[in-house]
Amino acid sequence: MATPQLSRLDPTPKTTPGSEEASIESKRDAVEELEGGKTDEQIRASFTYEQEQRLLRRVDWHLLPLLILAYLLKNLDVNNISYIKVIATGKPSNILTELHMTADDFSWVSTIYTIPFILAEIPSNMFVKRFGPRAHIFRIIVLWSIAASCHAAATNRGGLYAARFFLGLFEAGLYPGILLILTYWYRPDELGVRMTIVGMLGQFSGILSALLAWAFEFADGKTALSAWRLMFLVEGIGFVLAVFVWLYQPDFPDNAKFLTPDERRLLVLRLPSNVARATDENFSKAEIISALRSPLLWSFTGIQLFSNLGAYGLSFWLPSIIASFGFTTTQSSQLLNIPPAVLGIALAIYFAWLSDRTFSIPRPIYTLGSKAFVIPAFIGLTVVTNKPALYALIIIATAASTAYSAVLMPWRAQTLAGSSHAAFTFAFQNSIAQLGGVIGPQIFRAKYAPRYTIPYGISLGFLVLSTLSVVWTWWLSFDIEKETRRVAKIRFEEGQEKNVVSGEELKGLEKL
Repeated sequence: MATPQLSRLDPTPKTTPGSEEASIESKRDAVEELEGGKTDEQIRASFTYEQEQRLLRRVDWHLLPLLILAYLLKNLDVNNISYIKVIATGKPSNILTELHMTADDFSWVSTIYTIPFILAEIPSNMFVKRFGPRAHIFRIIVLWSIAASCHAAATNRGGLYAARFFLGLFEAGLYPGILLILTYWYRPDELGVRMTIVGMLGQFSGILSALLAWAFEFADGKTALSAWRLMFLVEGIGFVLAVFVWLYQPDFPDNAKFLTPDERRLLVLRLPSNVARATDENFSKAEIISALRSPLLWSFTGIQLFSNLGAYGLSFWLPSIIASFGFTTTQSSQLLNIPPAVLGIALAIYFAWLSDRTFSIPRPIYTLGSKAFVIPAFIGLTVVTNKPALYALIIIATAASTAYSAVLMPWRAQTLAGSSHAAFTFAFQNSIAQLGGVIGPQIFRAKYAPRYTIPYGISLGFLVLSTLSVVWTWWLSFDIEKETRRVAKIRFEEGQEKNVVSGEELKGLEKL
C-alpha cells in the first residue's frame, strides 16, 4: 500500500540561526538538567503502567477542561445565529424584521463568517508554537468575545455582516490549535477519545443554543433590548474563560509546572519520533512543503470538505426546518433540535472509545460505518413527505454526520511529522473544509422550502464523494494505520499483563 512521506523522523530537536536557535538550545538544556543523567530506559522503568495511566489522567484534568470550554463557547457563537433567526418569529422584535433582512439575506451570515475564518486559519495556527498554546487560546477568546458582543449593536444587515466577519476572523485557529496542542501530550493511539471529547462536548453548544433560544424568547418584549440582542451579549462571557486560560492552561509537557521532572520526560519520550514536540523549531518551510506534496493532505481534506458540504446546509437551517413542521409552537420547537445533537455526541464518543480499544478494527471502518447511515438518511429526505418520518430521518442524518469525525483526526494524527507539519496540516484541512459553511447554507434557498428536495439531493452527492475520499485515504495510509494499531495493542497488553510501560515503537517510519 502507498504510505505518506514524512520529512522529520529524527526526534533530535532542530535548530535555526539566531534567536530561535538560542531558544531551542535553552529548552534542550532545561530538559537535560531535569533528566539528572537518567537514560530513557531508566525513566521508563521507574514507572508502572498503572502510574503512567494515572499520570495521563492528571494531564487530562489539567489540559482538557479549559480547551473543551473554549471550543464549546466558540461553537455557541457560531450556532446561535441559526437559532436566533427563529426567536420571536412574526413579531417586530425578530432579527429579520429589526434588521430589514430576507431569509436569503440571512443565509449570507454564515458565508461572511466563514470567508475570513478560512483565510486566517493557517496563519493563526502557525503561531501556536512560537507564542505557546496558552497565549494562542487566550488571544482568540478575548478577541472573539468582543466581536460576539458587538452583534447586539447591529441596526441593519451591514452591521450584522461586519460583526460576523470579525467573529470569523478572530475565531480562526482555535480548533486546529487544540488538535495541535493535544499531539504534544499524547500518542496517536491515545487521541481518539480525547479529541472526540473536546470536539463533541464542543458540539454540545447545539443543545445549549436550543435551550438559550427557548429561554430568551420568554424575555422578548420584557426588556429594552430584543431577545436576540440579549443572546449575543451573553456570548461575551468568554472574557471570564480567558482569565482562567491565562492562569491555568499549561503549554507543553516539557515545562508543565504540575509535573515532576521525571513525569515531564516520560511524557515526551513515550511519543513516536514523528510527532510534534516543544523542542521543534518554531517554523519549518521544509515540513510545510512536505505536507503540500503529500497525497494524504488532499485525501483527508476531501473527507472533511465533502462531509461539510453535505451536512452543513442542513445543520445551519435545522431550527427553521424543524419549526416549519408545525409539531408545536415556534418557541417549543427549539427543544426538538436537542435529540439529534445528543445522539450525535453519544455516538461519536462511543465510536472513539471503541476505536481506542478494538485494535483489530481499522479506524476507517468506523468512518465508513457512519456514512452507511447518513447516505440512506439523505436519500429518505429527498423522497419522504411524512413530517414525523422526516424528523426521524433528520435525527439519523445529523447524528451520523457528527459521529463520522470521532476517528478522523486521531487517524490523521498518525501521519504527521513535526510541529510545523502538524500545525499547517490541521489548519489547512479545517480551513478548506469550512467551504462547506460558505456553500452549504446557499444550497438551502428559500425557494426550495419547505421540502428542500433539491438541496437534499445535492447534499447527498457530496456525501457520496466524502465516502469515496475515505476509501482513498485508507488506501494511502493503510500501512501506518495498521502499524499504529499493532503498537497500541502491544503497549496495552504489556501494561495489563506485566504492569510496565512498554518501549514498543512504530516501525517502518524510515520508509515513509
